[in-house]
Amino acid sequence: MTGVVAILSSLMADGRELAIADVEGILSPDIAWHDGLADHAGITQWLAGYNGLMRILGHPRQMGTEWLTGDDFAVGTWTLAGTHVGPFMMIPATNRPLEVPVISIWRIRAGRVWHLRTVTDATRTVARIAGGRLADRRDRRRDRPDGRSAPDGATVARKG
Repeated sequence: MTGVVAILSSLMADGRELAIADVEGILSPDIAWHDGLADHAGITQWLAGYNGLMRILGHPRQMGTEWLTGDDFAVGTWTLAGTHVGPFMMIPATNRPLEVPVISIWRIRAGRVWHLRTVTDATRTVARIAGGRLADRRDRRRDRPDGRSAPDGATVARKG
């Protein structure tokens, strides 16, 4: 694991909020990032988004972290495990335990992260917060002639 990835991953592991002093030598000042909803730029914007999520999840711990790294990139997966203590996507705090799986792709240049993309399963997260469950895909399927499943209303063509 490259030095910048090890340092930033370590800082993020305990769910504490970060300050500019924590990341200014690690993140490029003009970092570009995408959080699954919008594109952003700059350390201040990244810190606002990151720290906001830490507050919403009650300063979660990071579990099951795995990294694949190269000279100019890093791909990480982990799960944030916390408690829903702040509003998330217009859903007020429920104080329910919550786990959010994360995939993050970091591009590294001159020893700093200059671009990152973070992907979470927002649909499942909202469903867990709301206390419901996502409909099981099998609930909406019918059997196909070949023994697999197809969405309701789908036409299954046989070959041969």
